[in-house]
Amino acid sequence: MHWSHGYFASETYLSDFYRELSPSWLDFAALVKGHRPPRAQEGTAFHYLELGSGMGLGLCLLAASFPEGQFVGIDFQPDHIAHSQWLAGQLGLSNIAFLELDFLEIQQDLSSGRLPSGDQGPLQPGRFHYVVAHGILTWVAEPIREALLSIATSMLKQAGLFYCSYNTFPGWLAKTTFQMLTQLERRHEGSTDPLRPFQNAQEKLAILLGSPESPLPLGLALPGLGMEISSISNASKPAYLCGEYANEGWAPLYVAEMHERSLTHKLSHVATASLAELFPQLLDEPRRSLVLQEEHAILREALFDLAINQSFRRDIFTKGRLPLPESERMAQLGNQLLCSIPSPAPQGEAGPKPVATSLGLLEVDPALGQAVETAMAAGPVAIGSLGLALGWECDALLPSLALLLQDNRIGLHRGAAAATAGESSLRVNARLLDLMQQGHAYSFLAAPTIGSALHCSPLDALILGAINQGLEAPLIGQVVLMGLTALGGTLRDHQGKPIEDEQLAMNSLGDYIHTFQATRLPQLHQLGCLPSLA
Repeated sequence: MHWSHGYFASETYLSDFYRELSPSWLDFAALVKGHRPPRAQEGTAFHYLELGSGMGLGLCLLAASFPEGQFVGIDFQPDHIAHSQWLAGQLGLSNIAFLELDFLEIQQDLSSGRLPSGDQGPLQPGRFHYVVAHGILTWVAEPIREALLSIATSMLKQAGLFYCSYNTFPGWLAKTTFQMLTQLERRHEGSTDPLRPFQNAQEKLAILLGSPESPLPLGLALPGLGMEISSISNASKPAYLCGEYANEGWAPLYVAEMHERSLTHKLSHVATASLAELFPQLLDEPRRSLVLQEEHAILREALFDLAINQSFRRDIFTKGRLPLPESERMAQLGNQLLCSIPSPAPQGEAGPKPVATSLGLLEVDPALGQAVETAMAAGPVAIGSLGLALGWECDALLPSLALLLQDNRIGLHRGAAAATAGESSLRVNARLLDLMQQGHAYSFLAAPTIGSALHCSPLDALILGAINQGLEAPLIGQVVLMGLTALGGTLRDHQGKPIEDEQLAMNSLGDYIHTFQATRLPQLHQLGCLPSLA
């Protein structure tokens, strides 16, 4: 069998970051549902394993934000590991290791009792407080799925957390048609253009669906498919499209299938890292009553997914439940620090908008949202203190706080541990900015204050470079435009079209720089991505 096992390995994947993989985020989600987090407090030493670590940027950002942790990334694609090891060296990280390993080979070693040795020494069974697998399970062939779950349970400490995200039905029912036709196009399309099979599938399905006014049989059966495939094909990069749809083992699961399979590996579901989904009471009637009245856990999750047409789950499992007494749960939640995150939106926009969640657009009471942010204006505040100040019980406040966290209006503050993490993060971010300015495709900086990362585009990196040189407008714009041109980049308008006129380009860039300095720059400073303004 080919080493790829049917996984699309012809191209490397995107260098990305997912905040749900942060230990702080995982701990909070588990705590809300009453499971004792693997770490006693922020700053406690821990071990963290990522299965399918891709290009390594995400794990490197976590290693920078959590210098007290020891991180291991595994991937079977040599291009991914080569880049990951190079990047970790460039960033000067000593608390991270990347290993080129195949899940099937690891499973065989574990079943035969052979412990890893030599260069694979960091990979020891029962060692890890956290094991994560983002976007792997439903993209690989069946034997690989079993191996992944087997490795997860073997590597976890008792009561450790296993994060696993995967595509789910019913949300993917319609798009399986697009995926099937894309696979056939890939096998028989002679073009070397990686986007051509997707475009062919889209064009042919558009004919078969008919128009919204006069749908054909397929369009009647799948009324939303046309809009879904249009948004997918028009907005996505080839690396994402191929990574999402071009794997031979691609097969979404119903949540009941996943949870029952996990139980055979001694992995029990405890929470979700999609924070809004921790609170099915946010559903409207009659969906809310239907879900909440169901006593059987797996059936309740199945009903919840049907209620929201779930397409992607971020489940958290544990090997060995360790429930907290309610008084201790409330005490730990009460001690959790929160901080405000300055809005990156341009000043003068209307007040808070609804939060986009898998449950739909949900609103936080404007008065409550304003009161929460006002309470945090002077610095981080514990949830318990916040509840007392606002006159709310902790559990009653949690759904609104979860929405504010999901909307990136507030963050999980790391307390005293943030100061320790700040030094390593600033060093890593300085090097990342250098690499971005040289043309490397990275777009995140470590945010040690909240144990996460913030978006920072290559254009932002060029602006920061000009600011660090002590330049001011309009020189900043001139230097940035020259740097962008040297990197082969182009300024585009809101429709994505290149701006050809030089004066229009400078005006557009000037507006962007002004907004960046007024909104994004304070955010990057406050969350430890850049040195404190003080």
